[in-house]
Amino acid sequence: MAKINQLLIYIYIIFILIFFLEINTKEIFIHHNDDNFNYLQKVINENQYDTELIVRFEDDYYDMSKLLYSTEITVNTNITLIGKSSGTTLDFKKDKKGRLSLNFLRTRGEKVQLINLNFINFYVSKDLVGVQVITVISKSNNFLFIVDNCNFQDNNHVVFHFKTYCNKLSPIDTQFFITNSYFSKIEKSNYGDIVFYTSDISSPLLIINNSIFEDINIKDKIPLIGCEGLTLENCHSDYGYLFNIYNQNFKKEYISIGDSTFQNTSTIIHGNYVKCNITNSRFKDMKIKNSIPAITDSKFSMFSIYNSEFYNLNISNILLGEESKYILENIKLDSIKTNSKSLLYFIYNNIELKNIEADNITCLGDSGDTSFILYDSGEIEKRLSIKNLHVRNSVTNGPLIKLIGKQNEFYIEHSEINDIYSYGSIIENLSKKV
Repeated sequence: MAKINQLLIYIYIIFILIFFLEINTKEIFIHHNDDNFNYLQKVINENQYDTELIVRFEDDYYDMSKLLYSTEITVNTNITLIGKSSGTTLDFKKDKKGRLSLNFLRTRGEKVQLINLNFINFYVSKDLVGVQVITVISKSNNFLFIVDNCNFQDNNHVVFHFKTYCNKLSPIDTQFFITNSYFSKIEKSNYGDIVFYTSDISSPLLIINNSIFEDINIKDKIPLIGCEGLTLENCHSDYGYLFNIYNQNFKKEYISIGDSTFQNTSTIIHGNYVKCNITNSRFKDMKIKNSIPAITDSKFSMFSIYNSEFYNLNISNILLGEESKYILENIKLDSIKTNSKSLLYFIYNNIELKNIEADNITCLGDSGDTSFILYDSGEIEKRLSIKNLHVRNSVTNGPLIKLIGKQNEFYIEHSEINDIYSYGSIIENLSKKV
Protein backbone atom coordinates (compact mmCIF):
# COMPACT_ATOMS: atom_id res chain seq x y z
CA MET A 1 0.00 0.00 0.00
CA ALA A 2 2.87 2.34 0.86
CA LYS A 3 4.47 1.73 -2.55
CA ILE A 4 1.18 2.58 -4.28
CA ASN A 5 0.86 5.83 -2.32
CA GLN A 6 4.44 6.74 -3.17
CA LEU A 7 3.78 6.08 -6.86
CA LEU A 8 0.69 8.28 -6.74
CA ILE A 9 2.74 11.06 -5.18
CA TYR A 10 5.31 10.84 -7.99
CA ILE A 11 2.55 10.95 -10.61
CA TYR A 12 1.02 13.96 -8.90
CA ILE A 13 4.37 15.79 -8.84
CA ILE A 14 4.94 15.08 -12.54
CA PHE A 15 1.43 16.34 -13.33
CA ILE A 16 2.05 19.55 -11.38
CA LEU A 17 5.37 20.13 -13.16
CA ILE A 18 3.80 19.61 -16.58
CA PHE A 19 0.93 21.92 -15.66
CA PHE A 20 3.33 24.56 -14.35
CA LEU A 21 5.40 24.47 -17.52
CA GLU A 22 2.33 24.74 -19.71
CA ILE A 23 0.83 27.71 -17.91
CA ASN A 24 4.20 29.48 -17.86
CA THR A 25 4.89 29.04 -21.57
CA LYS A 26 3.01 30.97 -24.22
CA GLU A 27 3.00 30.04 -27.90
CA ILE A 28 2.17 32.35 -30.79
CA PHE A 29 1.71 31.08 -34.35
CA ILE A 30 2.82 33.26 -37.25
CA HIS A 31 1.64 32.95 -40.86
CA HIS A 32 3.03 34.93 -43.77
CA ASN A 33 -0.28 36.65 -44.56
CA ASP A 34 -1.70 37.41 -41.11
CA ASP A 35 -1.51 40.36 -38.74
CA ASN A 36 0.77 38.51 -36.37
CA PHE A 37 3.47 38.69 -39.03
CA ASN A 38 2.69 42.24 -40.16
CA TYR A 39 2.96 43.43 -36.55
CA LEU A 40 5.65 40.99 -35.45
CA GLN A 41 7.48 43.47 -33.23
CA LYS A 42 4.32 44.42 -31.35
CA VAL A 43 3.15 40.82 -31.02
CA ILE A 44 6.41 39.69 -29.42
CA ASN A 45 6.87 42.69 -27.14
CA GLU A 46 3.30 42.55 -25.79
CA ASN A 47 3.25 38.85 -24.97
CA GLN A 48 6.18 38.39 -22.60
CA TYR A 49 4.29 37.75 -19.39
CA ASP A 50 5.24 34.13 -18.84
CA THR A 51 8.48 32.25 -18.21
CA GLU A 52 8.94 31.59 -21.92
CA LEU A 53 7.51 32.85 -25.19
CA ILE A 54 7.63 30.56 -28.21
CA VAL A 55 6.99 32.17 -31.60
CA ARG A 56 6.34 29.58 -34.31
CA PHE A 57 6.71 30.47 -37.99
CA GLU A 58 4.30 27.97 -39.55
CA ASP A 59 4.91 28.63 -43.25
CA ASP A 60 7.82 27.95 -45.61
CA TYR A 61 8.45 31.55 -46.69
CA TYR A 62 8.15 35.09 -45.30
CA ASP A 63 8.80 38.37 -47.11
CA MET A 64 10.74 40.44 -44.55
CA SER A 65 10.60 43.57 -46.73
CA LYS A 66 6.95 43.97 -45.69
CA LEU A 67 7.98 44.67 -42.10
CA LEU A 68 9.28 47.79 -40.40
CA TYR A 69 12.85 48.93 -40.94
CA SER A 70 13.87 47.07 -37.78
CA THR A 71 12.08 44.48 -35.66
CA GLU A 72 13.00 45.79 -32.20
CA ILE A 73 12.43 43.18 -29.50
CA THR A 74 12.77 44.02 -25.82
CA VAL A 75 13.75 40.80 -24.07
CA ASN A 76 11.98 40.40 -20.72
CA THR A 77 11.69 36.62 -20.71
CA ASN A 78 13.08 33.60 -22.54
CA ILE A 79 12.14 33.80 -26.22
CA THR A 80 12.31 31.16 -28.94
CA LEU A 81 11.75 32.00 -32.61
CA ILE A 82 11.33 28.69 -34.41
CA GLY A 83 10.61 27.73 -38.01
CA LYS A 84 9.38 24.50 -39.52
CA SER A 85 11.49 21.40 -38.99
CA SER A 86 12.33 21.49 -42.71
CA GLY A 87 13.36 25.16 -42.42
CA THR A 88 11.57 28.49 -42.80
CA THR A 89 12.96 31.19 -45.10
CA LEU A 90 13.08 34.84 -44.04
CA ASP A 91 13.78 36.69 -47.29
CA PHE A 92 14.96 40.31 -47.03
CA LYS A 93 14.70 40.65 -50.83
CA LYS A 94 17.91 42.66 -51.30
CA ASP A 95 16.87 45.09 -48.56
CA LYS A 96 17.42 45.69 -44.84
CA LYS A 97 13.81 45.91 -43.65
CA GLY A 98 12.85 43.45 -40.97
CA ARG A 99 16.32 43.10 -39.50
CA LEU A 100 16.29 41.78 -35.96
CA SER A 101 17.36 43.77 -32.90
CA LEU A 102 17.34 42.10 -29.47
CA ASN A 103 17.47 44.39 -26.44
CA PHE A 104 18.36 42.64 -23.16
CA LEU A 105 17.43 45.27 -20.57
CA ARG A 106 17.48 43.06 -17.48
CA THR A 107 20.35 41.11 -15.92
CA ARG A 108 18.67 37.79 -15.13
CA GLY A 109 20.28 35.61 -17.76
CA GLU A 110 17.45 35.64 -20.30
CA LYS A 111 17.78 33.30 -23.26
CA VAL A 112 16.87 33.90 -26.90
CA GLN A 113 16.91 31.05 -29.42
CA LEU A 114 16.65 31.12 -33.21
CA ILE A 115 15.83 27.66 -34.58
CA ASN A 116 15.22 26.34 -38.13
CA LEU A 117 15.34 29.78 -39.78
CA ASN A 118 16.98 30.75 -43.09
CA PHE A 119 18.09 34.39 -43.38
CA ILE A 120 18.70 35.29 -47.03
CA ASN A 121 19.28 38.32 -49.30
CA PHE A 122 20.07 40.92 -46.64
CA TYR A 123 21.59 43.95 -48.40
CA VAL A 124 22.69 47.38 -47.24
CA SER A 125 23.70 50.28 -49.49
CA LYS A 126 27.33 51.45 -49.43
CA ASP A 127 26.60 54.78 -47.75
CA LEU A 128 24.83 53.24 -44.74
CA VAL A 129 26.82 51.91 -41.79
CA GLY A 130 25.93 50.29 -38.46
CA VAL A 131 23.22 48.00 -39.81
CA GLN A 132 23.39 44.24 -39.23
CA VAL A 133 21.19 41.22 -39.85
CA ILE A 134 20.98 40.62 -36.10
CA THR A 135 21.97 43.12 -33.41
CA VAL A 136 22.15 42.22 -29.72
CA ILE A 137 22.06 45.13 -27.25
CA SER A 138 22.45 44.65 -23.51
CA LYS A 139 23.15 46.47 -20.25
CA SER A 140 24.86 43.34 -18.95
CA ASN A 141 26.83 40.42 -20.32
CA ASN A 142 24.60 37.96 -18.46
CA PHE A 143 22.48 36.56 -21.28
CA LEU A 144 22.34 33.56 -23.61
CA PHE A 145 21.88 33.67 -27.38
CA ILE A 146 21.54 30.42 -29.35
CA VAL A 147 21.39 29.96 -33.12
CA ASP A 148 20.48 26.37 -34.00
CA ASN A 149 19.98 24.84 -37.45
CA CYS A 150 19.86 28.20 -39.20
CA ASN A 151 21.15 29.26 -42.62
CA PHE A 152 22.62 32.64 -43.58
CA GLN A 153 23.06 33.07 -47.33
CA ASP A 154 23.59 35.88 -49.83
CA ASN A 155 24.08 38.62 -47.25
CA ASN A 156 26.36 41.60 -47.91
CA HIS A 157 26.72 42.95 -44.39
CA VAL A 158 27.62 42.07 -40.80
CA VAL A 159 25.60 39.07 -39.65
CA PHE A 160 25.89 39.46 -35.86
CA HIS A 161 26.82 42.53 -33.83
CA PHE A 162 26.89 42.60 -30.02
CA LYS A 163 26.70 45.93 -28.16
CA THR A 164 27.03 46.08 -24.37
CA TYR A 165 26.55 49.28 -22.40
CA CYS A 166 27.75 48.66 -18.86
CA ASN A 167 30.68 49.82 -16.77
CA LYS A 168 31.10 46.54 -14.89
CA LEU A 169 30.73 43.17 -16.57
CA SER A 170 29.22 40.18 -14.81
CA PRO A 171 31.64 37.35 -13.98
CA ILE A 172 29.31 35.16 -16.05
CA ASP A 173 30.52 35.18 -19.64
CA THR A 174 28.14 36.08 -22.40
CA GLN A 175 27.24 32.88 -24.19
CA PHE A 176 26.64 32.85 -27.93
CA PHE A 177 26.21 29.38 -29.40
CA ILE A 178 25.93 28.59 -33.10
CA THR A 179 25.14 24.94 -33.82
CA ASN A 180 24.22 22.93 -36.92
CA SER A 181 24.17 26.07 -39.05
CA TYR A 182 25.31 27.07 -42.53
CA PHE A 183 26.91 30.30 -43.76
CA SER A 184 27.43 31.00 -47.45
CA LYS A 185 28.07 33.92 -49.80
CA ILE A 186 28.80 36.54 -47.18
CA GLU A 187 30.31 39.15 -49.48
CA LYS A 188 31.54 42.17 -47.57
CA SER A 189 30.85 44.68 -44.85
CA ASN A 190 30.08 48.33 -45.37
CA TYR A 191 30.34 48.72 -41.61
CA GLY A 192 34.09 48.64 -42.06
CA ASP A 193 35.20 46.16 -39.43
CA ILE A 194 34.01 42.55 -39.35
CA VAL A 195 31.96 40.58 -41.87
CA PHE A 196 30.47 37.74 -39.85
CA TYR A 197 30.61 38.56 -36.15
CA THR A 198 31.77 41.50 -34.07
CA SER A 199 31.41 42.22 -30.38
CA ASP A 200 31.88 45.24 -28.13
CA ILE A 201 31.95 42.92 -25.11
CA SER A 202 35.45 42.57 -23.72
CA SER A 203 35.02 38.91 -22.77
CA PRO A 204 32.55 37.30 -25.16
CA LEU A 205 32.18 33.56 -25.48
CA LEU A 206 31.43 32.45 -29.02
CA ILE A 207 31.15 28.73 -29.72
CA ILE A 208 30.52 27.42 -33.24
CA ASN A 209 29.69 23.72 -33.40
CA ASN A 210 28.87 21.40 -36.32
CA SER A 211 28.57 24.30 -38.74
CA ILE A 212 29.75 25.02 -42.28
CA PHE A 213 31.26 28.16 -43.81
CA GLU A 214 31.65 28.11 -47.57
CA ASP A 215 31.65 30.31 -50.67
CA ILE A 216 32.59 33.29 -48.51
CA ASN A 217 34.39 35.87 -50.62
CA ILE A 218 35.09 38.99 -48.59
CA LYS A 219 35.61 41.89 -50.98
CA ASP A 220 37.14 44.17 -48.41
CA LYS A 221 40.23 44.49 -46.21
CA ILE A 222 38.41 43.25 -43.11
CA PRO A 223 38.28 39.91 -41.30
CA LEU A 224 35.44 37.46 -41.10
CA ILE A 225 35.54 37.18 -37.31
CA GLY A 226 37.10 39.38 -34.64
CA CYS A 227 36.82 37.96 -31.14
CA GLU A 228 38.32 35.99 -28.32
CA GLY A 229 36.95 32.83 -26.79
CA LEU A 230 36.16 31.27 -30.18
CA THR A 231 35.55 27.55 -30.54
CA LEU A 232 35.13 25.88 -33.93
CA GLU A 233 34.20 22.21 -33.75
CA ASN A 234 33.50 19.93 -36.71
CA CYS A 235 33.54 22.81 -39.20
CA HIS A 236 34.41 21.87 -42.76
CA SER A 237 34.27 23.27 -46.26
CA ASP A 238 34.44 21.47 -49.58
CA TYR A 239 36.60 24.37 -50.71
CA GLY A 240 39.21 23.14 -48.23
CA TYR A 241 39.37 26.28 -46.08
CA LEU A 242 37.15 27.78 -43.42
CA PHE A 243 38.11 31.41 -44.00
CA ASN A 244 39.11 32.81 -47.37
CA ILE A 245 40.74 36.16 -46.66
CA TYR A 246 41.68 38.83 -49.18
CA ASN A 247 44.12 41.49 -48.03
CA GLN A 248 46.56 43.76 -49.83
CA ASN A 249 48.93 45.14 -47.18
CA PHE A 250 50.11 44.96 -43.59
CA LYS A 251 48.79 48.33 -42.44
CA LYS A 252 46.48 46.82 -39.82
CA GLU A 253 46.39 43.71 -37.66
CA TYR A 254 44.19 41.75 -39.94
CA ILE A 255 43.33 38.62 -37.99
CA SER A 256 43.51 38.25 -34.23
CA ILE A 257 42.71 34.89 -32.64
CA GLY A 258 42.94 34.51 -28.87
CA ASP A 259 41.90 31.88 -26.32
CA SER A 260 40.34 29.82 -29.09
CA THR A 261 39.92 26.15 -29.94
CA PHE A 262 39.83 24.61 -33.41
CA GLN A 263 38.77 20.97 -33.21
CA ASN A 264 38.22 18.66 -36.17
CA THR A 265 38.20 21.41 -38.79
CA SER A 266 39.34 22.01 -42.33
CA THR A 267 42.36 24.21 -43.00
CA ILE A 268 41.59 27.47 -41.25
CA ILE A 269 43.04 30.41 -43.21
CA HIS A 270 43.51 30.89 -46.95
CA GLY A 271 44.64 34.13 -48.55
CA ASN A 272 47.80 36.13 -49.18
CA TYR A 273 49.25 39.27 -47.59
CA VAL A 274 47.69 38.41 -44.25
CA LYS A 275 48.90 39.68 -40.89
CA CYS A 276 47.77 37.31 -38.16
CA ASN A 277 48.33 37.10 -34.41
CA ILE A 278 47.37 33.87 -32.62
CA THR A 279 47.64 33.52 -28.83
CA ASN A 280 46.60 30.98 -26.20
CA SER A 281 44.86 28.73 -28.71
CA ARG A 282 44.48 25.02 -29.37
CA PHE A 283 44.40 23.14 -32.67
CA LYS A 284 43.44 19.51 -32.19
CA ASP A 285 41.89 16.35 -33.60
CA MET A 286 42.39 17.37 -37.23
CA LYS A 287 42.53 14.84 -40.02
CA ILE A 288 43.36 16.47 -43.35
CA LYS A 289 44.02 14.20 -46.31
CA ASN A 290 44.21 16.79 -49.09
CA SER A 291 47.39 18.57 -50.18
CA ILE A 292 46.67 21.77 -48.24
CA PRO A 293 48.69 22.77 -45.15
CA ALA A 294 46.81 22.11 -41.93
CA ILE A 295 46.50 25.62 -40.48
CA THR A 296 47.14 28.05 -43.34
CA ASP A 297 48.58 28.09 -46.84
CA SER A 298 48.93 31.89 -46.95
CA LYS A 299 51.82 33.40 -48.91
CA PHE A 300 53.68 36.68 -48.36
CA SER A 301 52.10 36.92 -44.91
CA MET A 302 53.18 37.41 -41.30
CA PHE A 303 52.09 35.00 -38.55
CA SER A 304 52.93 35.45 -34.88
CA ILE A 305 51.84 32.45 -32.82
CA TYR A 306 52.29 32.45 -29.05
CA ASN A 307 51.37 30.12 -26.17
CA SER A 308 49.47 27.69 -28.37
CA GLU A 309 49.13 23.93 -28.76
CA PHE A 310 48.85 21.62 -31.76
CA TYR A 311 48.00 18.01 -30.99
CA ASN A 312 46.45 14.87 -32.38
CA LEU A 313 46.86 15.90 -36.01
CA ASN A 314 46.99 13.50 -38.95
CA ILE A 315 47.86 15.51 -42.04
CA SER A 316 49.12 14.89 -45.55
CA ASN A 317 50.99 18.16 -45.93
CA ILE A 318 52.94 20.60 -43.79
CA LEU A 319 51.55 22.41 -40.76
CA LEU A 320 51.97 26.01 -42.00
CA GLY A 321 52.35 27.48 -45.47
CA GLU A 322 56.04 27.78 -46.29
CA GLU A 323 56.09 31.17 -48.06
CA SER A 324 55.32 33.41 -45.07
CA LYS A 325 57.21 34.85 -42.11
CA TYR A 326 56.70 33.19 -38.74
CA ILE A 327 57.42 33.82 -35.09
CA LEU A 328 56.58 30.74 -33.03
CA GLU A 329 57.01 31.08 -29.27
CA ASN A 330 55.90 28.85 -26.40
CA ILE A 331 54.46 26.22 -28.72
CA LYS A 332 53.58 22.61 -27.91
CA LEU A 333 53.40 20.00 -30.68
CA ASP A 334 52.15 16.57 -29.66
CA SER A 335 50.99 13.42 -31.45
CA ILE A 336 51.30 14.73 -35.00
CA LYS A 337 51.76 12.61 -38.11
CA THR A 338 52.51 13.92 -41.60
CA ASN A 339 53.24 12.31 -44.95
CA SER A 340 54.86 15.47 -46.29
CA LYS A 341 58.57 16.19 -46.69
CA SER A 342 58.50 18.02 -43.36
CA LEU A 343 56.19 19.17 -40.60
CA LEU A 344 57.58 22.71 -40.45
CA TYR A 345 58.73 24.02 -43.82
CA PHE A 346 59.99 27.59 -44.31
CA ILE A 347 61.43 29.27 -47.40
CA TYR A 348 62.92 32.68 -48.27
CA ASN A 349 62.17 34.33 -44.89
CA ASN A 350 63.76 34.93 -41.51
CA ILE A 351 62.21 32.53 -39.00
CA GLU A 352 62.21 32.63 -35.19
CA LEU A 353 61.40 29.55 -33.10
CA LYS A 354 61.51 29.91 -29.32
CA ASN A 355 60.44 27.55 -26.54
CA ILE A 356 59.16 24.77 -28.77
CA GLU A 357 58.19 21.41 -27.25
CA ALA A 358 57.63 18.53 -29.67
CA ASP A 359 56.63 15.05 -28.56
CA ASN A 360 55.57 12.02 -30.58
CA ILE A 361 56.09 13.59 -34.00
CA THR A 362 56.08 11.22 -36.98
CA CYS A 363 57.27 12.39 -40.41
CA LEU A 364 56.67 9.60 -42.92
CA GLY A 365 57.41 11.20 -46.27
CA ASP A 366 59.95 9.90 -48.79
CA SER A 367 62.70 7.84 -47.23
CA GLY A 368 65.83 9.87 -46.60
CA ASP A 369 64.13 13.16 -47.44
CA THR A 370 61.61 13.90 -44.69
CA SER A 371 62.38 16.22 -41.75
CA PHE A 372 60.78 17.77 -38.72
CA ILE A 373 62.09 21.19 -39.82
CA LEU A 374 63.07 21.97 -43.42
CA TYR A 375 64.50 25.45 -44.05
CA ASP A 376 65.32 26.87 -47.50
CA SER A 377 66.97 30.29 -47.45
CA GLY A 378 66.84 30.66 -51.23
CA GLU A 379 69.30 32.88 -53.11
CA ILE A 380 69.49 35.69 -50.52
CA GLU A 381 70.93 35.29 -47.02
CA LYS A 382 68.25 34.54 -44.44
CA ARG A 383 68.24 33.46 -40.80
CA LEU A 384 66.78 30.53 -38.89
CA SER A 385 66.93 31.07 -35.13
CA ILE A 386 66.01 28.26 -32.73
CA LYS A 387 66.06 28.71 -28.94
CA ASN A 388 64.92 26.20 -26.35
CA LEU A 389 63.79 23.47 -28.70
CA HIS A 390 62.87 20.20 -26.98
CA VAL A 391 62.10 17.21 -29.22
CA ARG A 392 61.50 13.67 -27.96
CA ASN A 393 59.92 10.37 -28.90
CA SER A 394 59.82 11.24 -32.59
CA VAL A 395 60.54 9.61 -35.96
CA THR A 396 61.65 11.20 -39.25
CA ASN A 397 62.49 9.56 -42.58
CA GLY A 398 65.31 12.05 -43.03
CA PRO A 399 67.39 14.46 -40.92
CA LEU A 400 65.50 15.94 -37.99
CA ILE A 401 66.49 19.47 -39.08
CA LYS A 402 67.55 20.13 -42.67
CA LEU A 403 68.81 23.39 -44.19
CA ILE A 404 69.24 24.14 -47.88
CA GLY A 405 69.70 27.27 -49.99
CA LYS A 406 72.56 29.45 -51.20
CA GLN A 407 73.34 31.19 -47.91
CA ASN A 408 71.86 31.22 -44.42
CA GLU A 409 72.50 32.03 -40.78
CA PHE A 410 71.58 29.19 -38.44
CA TYR A 411 71.39 29.55 -34.67
CA ILE A 412 70.35 26.82 -32.25
CA GLU A 413 70.85 27.10 -28.49
CA HIS A 414 69.61 25.69 -25.18
CA SER A 415 67.93 22.80 -26.95
CA GLU A 416 67.46 19.10 -26.15
CA ILE A 417 66.80 16.21 -28.53
CA ASN A 418 66.00 12.81 -26.99
CA ASP A 419 64.75 9.43 -28.21
CA ILE A 420 64.78 10.35 -31.89
CA TYR A 421 64.80 7.90 -34.79
CA SER A 422 65.97 9.72 -37.91
CA TYR A 423 67.17 8.55 -41.31
CA GLY A 424 70.47 10.35 -41.36
CA SER A 425 71.94 12.99 -39.07
CA ILE A 426 70.03 15.03 -36.52
CA ILE A 427 71.03 18.28 -38.26
CA GLU A 428 72.00 18.46 -41.93
CA ASN A 429 73.03 21.76 -43.51
CA LEU A 430 73.42 21.56 -47.29
CA SER A 431 73.59 25.32 -47.85
CA LYS A 432 76.43 26.54 -50.03
CA LYS A 433 77.47 29.12 -47.45
CA VAL A 434 76.70 29.17 -43.73
